[in-house]
Amino acid sequence: MLVTGSLQFVPVSATAAAPAVPNETMQVMCDSVTTGPLLMSLMSLSVTSSTLALEGTRVFLAFTTGNACDGAPLTVSLVCDPAANADAGLADGGGSDAN
Repeated sequence: MLVTGSLQFVPVSATAAAPAVPNETMQVMCDSVTTGPLLMSLMSLSVTSSTLALEGTRVFLAFTTGNACDGAPLTVSLVCDPAANADAGLADGGGSDAN
């Protein structure tokens, strides 16, 4: 699954931030229902909630969108840890998790 876009945040404490503007959108690459995975299209989804937090060197970003490709809300969580020189992401489209 490809998710693209940008979210704006404003700091609310030394370790947390809140959304800077309402009604942001993200783009998600979806399989076409009629043609299957060979024809992908970008779908614009409204972000219903988002959060950004800092713990030591780790940055946590999570957001939830309105109905995604399969009609279920999409939840995306990212953890970036530059100290470990690694990052991991998890996307949850309401069913099983995918990396």
